[in-house]
Amino acid sequence: MSGSPNYTGLLCLAAPAILYCTALTLAGVGLLNYKPWSRNAGIVASVLLLINPVLIPINQAVGVYGLIVMLNSDTAEALKSNRDENAEYRNTT
Repeated sequence: MSGSPNYTGLLCLAAPAILYCTALTLAGVGLLNYKPWSRNAGIVASVLLLINPVLIPINQAVGVYGLIVMLNSDTAEALKSNRDENAEYRNTT
């Protein structure tokens, strides 16, 4: 009962949560702005959700859905075409 408290358990829960939140936030911001790297970030975020040991059914469902959407060739084309249209719109205003 002497000495400093042991925060190992808290660190084991907080570190993956910070990793997941960062990956999901980066992917979301990139997708909203039609960035070319956002598809890769979405794939990484989906894989991270699949291996998360907490809330397994929910994370696996979201991770599988994310992989289906991000690996679809239409998504890559949509991001590319919308990015070009978005760039043209910003240049005209």
